[in-house]
Amino acid sequence: MLFQKLRKNTRGILIVVAIAFGASLFYTGAMALMDRRRGKEEVAANSIALVNGEPISWAAFQENVYANLRYQEMMGGRVNPLMVEAVKYNTIESLVNQTLLLQEAKKQKIKVSRKEIDAKLSEIKDNFSSAKDFEEQLRSSNLTEGQLRGYLKEQIQVEKLLDGLRNEVKITEEEIASAYEEVRPAHILVIPEDDSPEAKGKAREKIQGLAEQLQQGADFAELARAYSEDEGTKEQGGDLGFVGRGRLVKEFEEAALTLEVGEISDVVETDYGFHMIKMLEKKHAEGDEFLEARDSLAAELKDQKVNNRVLEFVTDLRDDSQVVIKDEQIIAHGLMREGNVDAAVEHYKAALEEEPDDAYLRASLAQAYLEQDKTQEAVQELEEAVSQVDSDAQLHLMLGLAYLQADEQDKGVESLLAASEKASSDFLVQIQISSILQRMGREEVAVVEERIGELQRRYEEQLKALQEMEENQAEEAPEESPAP
Repeated sequence: MLFQKLRKNTRGILIVVAIAFGASLFYTGAMALMDRRRGKEEVAANSIALVNGEPISWAAFQENVYANLRYQEMMGGRVNPLMVEAVKYNTIESLVNQTLLLQEAKKQKIKVSRKEIDAKLSEIKDNFSSAKDFEEQLRSSNLTEGQLRGYLKEQIQVEKLLDGLRNEVKITEEEIASAYEEVRPAHILVIPEDDSPEAKGKAREKIQGLAEQLQQGADFAELARAYSEDEGTKEQGGDLGFVGRGRLVKEFEEAALTLEVGEISDVVETDYGFHMIKMLEKKHAEGDEFLEARDSLAAELKDQKVNNRVLEFVTDLRDDSQVVIKDEQIIAHGLMREGNVDAAVEHYKAALEEEPDDAYLRASLAQAYLEQDKTQEAVQELEEAVSQVDSDAQLHLMLGLAYLQADEQDKGVESLLAASEKASSDFLVQIQISSILQRMGREEVAVVEERIGELQRRYEEQLKALQEMEENQAEEAPEESPAP
């Protein structure tokens, strides 16, 4: 079924290679084959990036962006225009990394036999109902079988390169045991009112007083229910449940792992505040349960370490390479991820000079301005974005929040209500807006709550209709004859 859906939405030959190798590796190579049919100068002039002088064409980039968006939709994900920038960034990063891997595979002169290519080609052909169907798909993609074989050779080279990295990774018994072992701590948390030495001293005094009560025989769970400021665990007596290594704050975990079952720690300070920790239970790497879980756990650890090794390898390749990205918006997005907001703003401005009618580019610039606490500049960009695409509820929501940050409450509420109206069937958006208006104490929240009530009524009606349909089908189904 998935294969059939893909064939309806993507070029046939793209699909079959994606099945054989995985979509992310395929698209680069397939588009590269198409690029090679044009002149090198033409491809370089129309490229979005250069990797050690080798171009990644706009055609390959756009094909990948489209494929990634379609894949997300097919997987049930919601795609809105505000997400496209991140998809573009991730796409170009993937294409650059894939190009680096292929360049390295060729540099290492990894050999591929004709037999290996034949086997991969056979896998692809098996996905078609006939040889004629396969050949028609090749023709419709403007490819020859020879060109496809050339791409398959490159993909096998990359696979062998990655297999070599995988073979470098080893998992020890100690690592498996450590990953299996879990602890079940409980804690009492006291949070300082602020970061001042006085507030921290007061919080420390409070938890030390609780520590003295514990030394005198007080029940840990009862003290947690009465005094802990961790709202998520206090009603359970501070019980955090079973957690594995690496899941807790460093200072907390280090203290907890030293405790025996039933033992209580000294006062522990973390970024959250001051804690008292009691060890309730420990899960050791032993017994039948551990033996049953060992192999799958080892495989999971191996996959994690392989991914880390590949990431490290690609990072090293990139550090030693010259990578030039030509798209200002993608550069800006990358700088935002790195926390370099000032530089990102300049690149967003440059991108807007090229695309002044891109409302979502303006929204990205507005987000950068908000990071700089330049609320008026952010509001100005979002006002322009909304004027360009008035139908988008998310833009109205962003504008409303920017107004509120600029202390323009009435304008903020007006924009939030506009967002609510334009997203009248989006339950999550309505809940978000309702929560904001409630905290503000605005009477306009009644309008949004009415929409939420209507959505709930529709959902209940649909659920009731579905239940009735299932009951009718069950009544109409013929009874099975008893076995002879």
